[in-house]
Amino acid sequence: MTLSEIQQGESSEIEFKRELSKNKDSLLKTVSAFSNGGGGSIIIGIDDKTHKVVGVDEIEAFKMMDAIA
Repeated sequence: MTLSEIQQGESSEIEFKRELSKNKDSLLKTVSAFSNGGGGSIIIGIDDKTHKVVGVDEIEAFKMMDAIA
């Protein structure tokens, strides 16, 4: 995803998450909505309000992958 695409913001097929919260309900609602529609992508590490790339720590990324799985 390019910076210009990020600056365009979220859409019906793109959702930004700054981080995975301890409460997984928000993520699960988005996954459910995408699976009931035409699909989509959840991009973690981008602030959904400012569209600023905040990134994800490498160790945190592996923890997130385990938590999602």
